[in-house]
Amino acid sequence: MAAPQVTSTAPSHIHWPGRRNRVLKYVLLEHTKAEQPPHFDILLDTGVDKPQARNLWALECEVNPIGLDKFDVSLHGMHRDRYLTYQGDVGHGRGFVRRLGEGEYTASSRDRRFTVKVLSGCMKGDYVVFVSGRARHTWSAAE
Repeated sequence: MAAPQVTSTAPSHIHWPGRRNRVLKYVLLEHTKAEQPPHFDILLDTGVDKPQARNLWALECEVNPIGLDKFDVSLHGMHRDRYLTYQGDVGHGRGFVRRLGEGEYTASSRDRRFTVKVLSGCMKGDYVVFVSGRARHTWSAAE
């Protein structure tokens, strides 16, 4: 089976901030805000252990990625570790998050291509994130 493909939005010089080829955690969140359609956040633990720091790489997508082979994502900055296990009101009028799934993955990068191997959970599979020079990038199944 071919791996899913994801298109992402971020500068072309973006680099994977985490530890390569190490088993790390991820979570998929549904994020709802008043008077806006929900979006979905894929939060990837980078393996950087800095207490109180923003150690989660966040990718935002407009569609629920579960079961999809290809979808667009945009880089949504770094998030705090607490969101790996948090569900509820985000605070300050930023809406609510609901956990849809979690699991483990490994990642590596080369040039403008990130390889993500999801080992367990709702998004299990081999993926490639193609980083474009635009704000959106592509997440797709590896071939």
